[in-house]
Amino acid sequence: MLKVVLVDDHKLVTEGFKKIIDSSPGFEVIEIFNNPKQALINIPTLAPDIVVTDFEMPEINGIDFIDSLRQYLPNFKSIVLSMHLSSSLLSMVKEQNIQGYLPKSTDEFELMQCLEAVKAGRNFYSQEVLNNTLAETHQLKTISDKNKKYQLSKREQEILERVVDGLGTKQIADQLNLSPRTVETHRKNIMEKLDVNSVASLVRVAITEGLIQ
Repeated sequence: MLKVVLVDDHKLVTEGFKKIIDSSPGFEVIEIFNNPKQALINIPTLAPDIVVTDFEMPEINGIDFIDSLRQYLPNFKSIVLSMHLSSSLLSMVKEQNIQGYLPKSTDEFELMQCLEAVKAGRNFYSQEVLNNTLAETHQLKTISDKNKKYQLSKREQEILERVVDGLGTKQIADQLNLSPRTVETHRKNIMEKLDVNSVASLVRVAITEGLIQ
């Protein structure tokens, strides 16, 4: 029987997962923590086999939580839950050798698939996570291809995104550590490349052409 600990500041989530896990052979939820600080203090004495934790928690995110816990309990396996699926979070999960990554909306079947995979020593990433990552990669490639069409430099792309977000020259200059004059020069070059003569037209073309994320 593998011992499982749940860490999530939403009680409804942990209670729902506990019912599913406890009804499955081979797994038992031995403790639930809705406060990550309390979890860090108490989990080492419980010595669970698997820790399932939310990524978005007050004061500490799930990946940093797992990293901190490993200082006291080095050999447990871990699964991260998140409402926000992204390729960047998947990369962090892999880099930190976290065995599972699931959306918080995961169903009973997928949750148990993940636990069984982790039990067997395999990593498990939700199909929804992988699909989302593929979509992000495709979107970034599309943006990159269109940037090549207009021959936008990396710096011009950074400035264009901020113009579309509604930032003024000084705000962009402060964010990118540039002088306002340099920002104005880049914006003028972008407008020439996109063949527009106003900021409003620049924003419209950037959006309709898919030049920003």
